[in-house]
Amino acid sequence: MKNFNEVGKITLAYFISTIVYMIVLNLVVKDELITTRESLRVEWVGTLAFSLVLLLLVWIFKMKFKTFLIFLGIIFLLFIPLTINRESIWNSLWSTPDTPVFIYLTSLSLVTTLPFHGLIWSLTGYRCLDLLNIIFPSYLIIMGILGYIITKIRGLIKKE
Repeated sequence: MKNFNEVGKITLAYFISTIVYMIVLNLVVKDELITTRESLRVEWVGTLAFSLVLLLLVWIFKMKFKTFLIFLGIIFLLFIPLTINRESIWNSLWSTPDTPVFIYLTSLSLVTTLPFHGLIWSLTGYRCLDLLNIIFPSYLIIMGILGYIITKIRGLIKKE
């Protein structure tokens, strides 16, 4: 892995973690067609599995903390279009919801932030979706702190 650059490492880690997210979600969620509050409440397990696998791969691939932090920032920026009030933006820009810019931006956001949708669905199941704008940045901050701890522990182990 010495010749593999940082962008490739984080992309590979994200891809593997996303696959683990989908596998865990397939095992945990029993009702595929019926979305009840009870079935939505277990969706956070997939996001937890994604987070643990991603942090493990950060450790294994020996990524730099700066790369991981930039990755979390990009995820945060890609998540914003899913949480904003689109109707007010459309009215302020004098455009319609089918403007290609909004369609492409929403599609890109949906695909790239797939592992975090378990968090959205869990909050929907608990009827706390209004807290998403607080919980998601808090989740990313906690991931950043854990990534920092992992890179520092790896550095301490390397020195010994």
